[in-house]
Amino acid sequence: MNTGIFYIENIEITKLFGNKTIKWHLRPDVNILGGINGSGKSTILKACYELLSKWGVFDLKCNRLMDSVSITFSNKSVITWKHSSVKSVGEPSSQFAEGSNQVVND
Repeated sequence: MNTGIFYIENIEITKLFGNKTIKWHLRPDVNILGGINGSGKSTILKACYELLSKWGVFDLKCNRLMDSVSITFSNKSVITWKHSSVKSVGEPSSQFAEGSNQVVND
């Protein structure tokens, strides 16, 4: 029986701080994110928060720290944000897409 409950299965961030690619496979129960000061723990969590809650208002500072953020859920739905270096005047600084393997560039 499918209860409709799902969880975040994977988080992938490309070019965090310009050179790091993060691929984090999460367990359905407990996960720990640890590291030394300045290693990007808060940035990873903030990127996930922004992607999951703001829907189109990606923090400009966070926007500049990475090229893309992708969150995959246990039901295989994927939410992805990708940074684009070219924008039109008056366009929002970022956009989001929701659904199975859907991507929107800013």
